[in-house]
Amino acid sequence: MSCQLVVDVVQPLRWHSLAKRTMVAVSDQNSQALDDAVSHIRAAGGAAHGFQTDLADLESMSAMVEDVRRTIGDPHILINNSGGPLPSLTADVAPQQRRNQFDSIVVSLMHLTDLLLRAMKQRRLKQRRA
Repeated sequence: MSCQLVVDVVQPLRWHSLAKRTMVAVSDQNSQALDDAVSHIRAAGGAAHGFQTDLADLESMSAMVEDVRRTIGDPHILINNSGGPLPSLTADVAPQQRRNQFDSIVVSLMHLTDLLLRAMKQRRLKQRRA
């Protein structure tokens, strides 16, 4: 069974067939949304664990990845599915707010990918050599 890490799932997952074949690690900063997503996967016959974290806090994300690894192992698939800011005109958003939004949406997901990609590549190389 592979391990999948899904980040910031706010809406219930619809990947029932995938969820049934994998161990899914779901992350969200909203505990209710996290519990709902995990419950939805389990109700569909899948196996899931929830990990609460805030994408705006890189240290929290690093700790969450270590918790995922201790709980279910290294993820084989990473799906970055984060929400964004409320729609607005660029002119209506202060430069620092725009920077904060960029950091929480783009930089944080790049950081998460960096934390996981090396192990994913190493696993893939081992599969190719076998």
